[in-house]
Amino acid sequence: KDLDVRKTIAKQLIDRFNRMLSDVAALPQLAHVTYVDLRGTLSSGPNYKQFWDNELHPTVKGFEMVTERFVEALDRVS
Repeated sequence: KDLDVRKTIAKQLIDRFNRMLSDVAALPQLAHVTYVDLRGTLSSGPNYKQFWDNELHPTVKGFEMVTERFVEALDRVS
């Protein structure tokens, strides 16, 4: 049960941090900045070990998925 509480708190912190990043990137003086939301890129479900090497680092497959999100963002601005 404590793990569920900690996961909820971590998700709230990550969501709040991402809102901050998005807000900063939306400032007129930072029009050259692109915010890339990576939340939801990697699964946290039963198959999470395919995507996560440990609590902080993706697997090679996970990094490839993250890279693809950045490539998509770069394609939109180029």
